[in-house]
Amino acid sequence: MKTILALMIFGSIATFVASALDSRSKKKSMDERVKALDTTQDGISLEEIEMSKSFSERVLVPVFTKIGGALGNYTPSGFLERIEKKLLSAGMKKTDPLAFLGLKGIISVCVLIAALIVGSIMNIEPGAFAMNLLALPAISFVLPDIWLSSVGRARKTEINDSLPDLLDLLTVSVEAGLGFEQALKHSSEKMKGKISDEVKRMLQEMRVGKKRSEALRDMSDRVEIPDLTSFAAAMIQADQLGVSVADVLRVQSDAMRQKRRQRAEEAAMKAPLKLLFPLVFFIFPTLFIILLGPAFISIMENFQSG
Repeated sequence: MKTILALMIFGSIATFVASALDSRSKKKSMDERVKALDTTQDGISLEEIEMSKSFSERVLVPVFTKIGGALGNYTPSGFLERIEKKLLSAGMKKTDPLAFLGLKGIISVCVLIAALIVGSIMNIEPGAFAMNLLALPAISFVLPDIWLSSVGRARKTEINDSLPDLLDLLTVSVEAGLGFEQALKHSSEKMKGKISDEVKRMLQEMRVGKKRSEALRDMSDRVEIPDLTSFAAAMIQADQLGVSVADVLRVQSDAMRQKRRQRAEEAAMKAPLKLLFPLVFFIFPTLFIILLGPAFISIMENFQSG
């Protein structure tokens, strides 16, 4: 028994030492392979990957993110979520809300410093323009949000105008025998612009396992367009009830084209009202000067000679 016990202990120790040496050799060979891969001509090291990024991605974005994280502690609840929603609506899904908040803070500080420098150069006491010192940073803090909202509105307008064309392509593709996913892929490849990017992102979400209804709902929540929301709701309802997708697409396509025609007619009816301001303040005064100017000059000369 003592001999058997000693053999068992010796075998356990030998197995442990052999496994440790084997794992160490595997780790060493793995490190050598990684090192060889990094030093080969075709291999790319981590340093090369980091240096291949732009200056803004390597330096500015981390700085903005840190500043935004410090400012985020003093923002009200839901503020970062609203910024993230605006960024998604503007198509800037890769932009970090904290980095955008940090950029806003840096712009405000730069505007304040510039105002102080200009005031010192012009020998203006800080008390004389104290309100401006408070107003300028506040306005500069809001300006990026205004710009982001304008970008989001332009993007929504483009998607809204391209949506009927997308539905026409989907209808033709589905009626030709393609499935809904294949029709979406074909339509996104044929079309260009923001609507194509949104469809491609929805297809990627469906490939990683998200349901069609969830992907459609998420796309409508990102874009926030009533027409796209109604289309997503109709497709989700058709999927749940088993209605023919081709019939739903045909009805939605006709409705979207009619809405686009109504929007064009509405914009045409608003054109005369929009032209009223430049006519009254710019064109009419110029016409009056050209037409009545010579007569006014001759009348003044007659009065002076008389």
